[in-house]
Parts: sequence; structure tokens; C-alpha cells
Amino acid sequence: MRLSRRLLERYAALAKEGSWRGHTEAILPTLARQEGFSLEDLGGGRAWSRAGRRNWYRNTRSSLFLTPGSFVYRPPVSEAYFHEAAGAFVEAGLLYHPVKTQVTEMGPVRQAVRAEAEGGVRF
Repeated sequence: MRLSRRLLERYAALAKEGSWRGHTEAILPTLARQEGFSLEDLGGGRAWSRAGRRNWYRNTRSSLFLTPGSFVYRPPVSEAYFHEAAGAFVEAGLLYHPVKTQVTEMGPVRQAVRAEAEGGVRF
């Protein structure tokens, strides 16, 4: 995620006032749009992506957890980063979700992602 200094300063001021709360992945694009800043999806395949930056990652839109795909939280593409195991990343030139090696417990969301990836119930 890239932010302009102006957007970051505006967000900081509104957060300090208590006007905007929540997860930054939802708040920042909403605030950017509300306040008239530009917004771009870096690598998606729809209107928010510039023509030269489309399809840099893959996801399954019909899946609640977007699996299978290259930019998904779980299941991981690899337990190693690209520079450690480039062969695990099958398709070159795509964005892949960062490895979350520190995650050891399997919470309910992770259980659902794994079940779906293993052919379980689709949402």
C-alpha cells in the first residue's frame, strides 16, 4: 500500500479526533475516496487498476477467501519467501501474499480457508 503524505496526515488527524476507526485496509481507501484523493488497485483486473498494472495477481472471486489464487492469506503458497524458494511460486511476474510464518494456531477463519482449499464447503 502506498499513501501520499497528505492522505496520511488527514487520516492521522481524523483518527486522533476519533472520527474514523477500524481496519486500515477498509478505512484508508474509503477515506481516500471520501476526501477526494486518487485510489488505485495495484495489480487487480478491474476499474481501479491502471491498464498497464492489471492482472498482477490471481484470485477466485466466487470464493469467500479468494482461493485458489496468488494473493491469498491461507493456505500459503510456500512457507518460505520468494528469495528463499523461488520454485514454489509457480507463475512468474505475479504479486503473492506475504508469508505469515509467525501464525501457528489455526483459528476459525484459517480453519474455514483450509477446509475450502481442501474441497470443503464453498461460501
